[in-house]
Amino acid sequence: MKILQLTPQYPFPDDDGGRIGIANFTREFAKARADVTMFALSAEHPSALHLKQGEQVAKVRICRHSTKNSLLRLAVSAVLPLSIYMWKHQGSEIMKDLSSLLRKEKFDIIHADHSCMMTAALFAQSIQNIPVCLRLHNVEWIIWQRYADSLKPSLKKMYIERQARLLREAEQRLFPKMDAIFAVTEHDKQQALRLEPTANVIVASPGINPKEWMPDSSIIRNPKELVIATTYKWIHNVEGVRWFVENVLPLVRAEIPDVRLSIIGKNPPEYFHEWKDKGVDVIGYVERVQPYLNRAGISIAPLFVGSGVRIKILEAMAMELLVVATPVAMEGIPATESDGLFTSDNPTKTAQIIIDLINNYDHYSQTREAARKFVVENFTWESSAKIMLDTYQQLIEKYHSKS
Repeated sequence: MKILQLTPQYPFPDDDGGRIGIANFTREFAKARADVTMFALSAEHPSALHLKQGEQVAKVRICRHSTKNSLLRLAVSAVLPLSIYMWKHQGSEIMKDLSSLLRKEKFDIIHADHSCMMTAALFAQSIQNIPVCLRLHNVEWIIWQRYADSLKPSLKKMYIERQARLLREAEQRLFPKMDAIFAVTEHDKQQALRLEPTANVIVASPGINPKEWMPDSSIIRNPKELVIATTYKWIHNVEGVRWFVENVLPLVRAEIPDVRLSIIGKNPPEYFHEWKDKGVDVIGYVERVQPYLNRAGISIAPLFVGSGVRIKILEAMAMELLVVATPVAMEGIPATESDGLFTSDNPTKTAQIIIDLINNYDHYSQTREAARKFVVENFTWESSAKIMLDTYQQLIEKYHSKS
């Protein structure tokens, strides 16, 4: 099976949620002996090391294209009926590079990562007349609408609301043109079908590699060490951390003064370092997050704008960490407190949950084990990739029978 994978970013190194989702399905396709060609948008050419990581699982074709929200793009999208999210992933150079590739090589199926790549996928389909499928990492318009809802009345709010509407219209128009759409959760599937009931939507969740995310029982955990592992390029992750540090952590430290929060991930804002006296240690980017998850007691996932599944929650649970998350953050993960996933978006309640978990940490040993079991049984890349590959084979055979 020859797969043309269209991605809005080059996913190596896979060090944030978006890249992790893209990279791991590429790996699983390769494990299943699919011949994958990755056509990836990137403002810069990847380093030799990161290019090699991709070339181990796919033929890599980099299309030099920036998706930055420039002032020009913002201004044009404020006037014309254009979804900036969709528009900034389009362009004549993209189509030129893609057309050149399609003239040289024949594929069996087109796999588009994220809604923004649907236009390029349909262009590719028009050239080769093969099935086109969408990996719906999120129902994107919902994220924009939630962001708008979180803002106070302003010109910014008006702009975001308009963009949410334009993106909703774009997804509604393009979803039925996909031969299959793979949603990350049943909730996202229903949201997609509510938008376009005729779409062929199948659930194929993100996940983890159980062998990669395995706790080391020889390391003694510190129940008083909280950890947040994410990327801070996305403003909503930053706002979630700030909410926790300003509203929840002081309440916890009032009861347990030596509690500390470790912040791990790329691009933490400089002002995060000002929180050291408040019990915050900014570690930043690390090559492997597992050692830090091994030593911590509780993982925190504060998020108020988002959709889909937070892979970082799955990774923490697989490492037998107790997780305290806001409802938006845990959306799509049908776990309960008995599975080690606790939820609240109220500062006082959130603090009380954390205090109880710390004070009674030994009591939750079986719950920590249940957290890993839940993830391994319900969320693995291998099982979801099989769903997709089986669907691809059926679609390929269906197209062949028509020709």
